[in-house]
Amino acid sequence: MVKLYAADASNTVIAGVRDTSTASKLDELAKTSKAKIHLVKILAGDAENNKAAADEVEKLVGKVDVLWANAGESCRAEFGSNLLFC
Repeated sequence: MVKLYAADASNTVIAGVRDTSTASKLDELAKTSKAKIHLVKILAGDAENNKAAADEVEKLVGKVDVLWANAGESCRAEFGSNLLFC
């Protein structure tokens, strides 16, 4: 999704990642992109981190026009002798 928005120089993308130091592909895209891309550490279950991330985004861009939250959740369950992932 970031690649799609990165192709337009009028876009600014905030890419929320768990660890900015390991997001090398996004970091490389940020360096070569037409759009402005900022990597921000966001931990979905951490309220304190979410507040810090919101403050950082506000400093970077001010008002946010579009927010796309795409956090996943996974589960693991045993069914008889099988291990299921859902």
